[in-house]
Amino acid sequence: TQSPRALMLLFFLLAVVFGSSAADHHTQCDADNVRTRAAFDGCLATVKNDLNENFPFLAFPTALKAIVNAKWTNPELNFTFCSCEISYPADSIESKPLGEGLVAVEAHRLIDSPSLQFDYFDDATPQSGLYTLAMIDPYAGSNRTTPFNHFLVINFNGTDLTTGYTSVDYTSPLPRPPQCIGAHFYIFLYFEQQGRIDPASLSAYAGPIPTTPNYQYKFGSFVKDANLTLIGATWQNAHFDLWVGMQYDIQNLAVLECGKLQN
Repeated sequence: TQSPRALMLLFFLLAVVFGSSAADHHTQCDADNVRTRAAFDGCLATVKNDLNENFPFLAFPTALKAIVNAKWTNPELNFTFCSCEISYPADSIESKPLGEGLVAVEAHRLIDSPSLQFDYFDDATPQSGLYTLAMIDPYAGSNRTTPFNHFLVINFNGTDLTTGYTSVDYTSPLPRPPQCIGAHFYIFLYFEQQGRIDPASLSAYAGPIPTTPNYQYKFGSFVKDANLTLIGATWQNAHFDLWVGMQYDIQNLAVLECGKLQN
């Protein structure tokens, strides 16, 4: 004979298998739950909604049709800072397409340039033409259209960055301490070009500080002038850690005036 507990379990399992309504299914598949499970590699609508909700300043022509996946692989780090021995283990992190959801990771996990993969939605393939990829920190500039430009490659074919021109080499994120602004979003933007971009023209978009031209980069103007269409995006959130503190110390960067970047 079956015990009452066993019967209750059986009824519960049958209810789960046969009793799920369309409304229940919708609840299980809403954006927050899907993001938490990191299971929507191809859900471009969700990525687009998140872009609109979290980054409304990215008012670029948009026709999302590709997922951008960034993967950082990190060696073990050992260093001394403020008379303390610090050790970070080797690890890796993937955006795919939102990393660890919107949870911020320690900035040292984004030190080295990531490997990038582009997956087109619904078996679409990149059209013949040229493309641009950028990685920006919109929270490091004076306003959201003049971010810190961490990485910029133009004029590459399809998904092969090696065929393009690297205007800005990958710069490791250095988010400021929590008393400044807290965690930063590092956003990868994949654009379709209308034609070849003259690399010499990019100097017009450099920021106002000659020694740090990527700070307050006129990115919004660049996108508008080049008539770029955003077709893919991903981002990772990262916060200040002791490795970042050491970099500020080594580079003699002031962090007391949080609203300004100073040498």
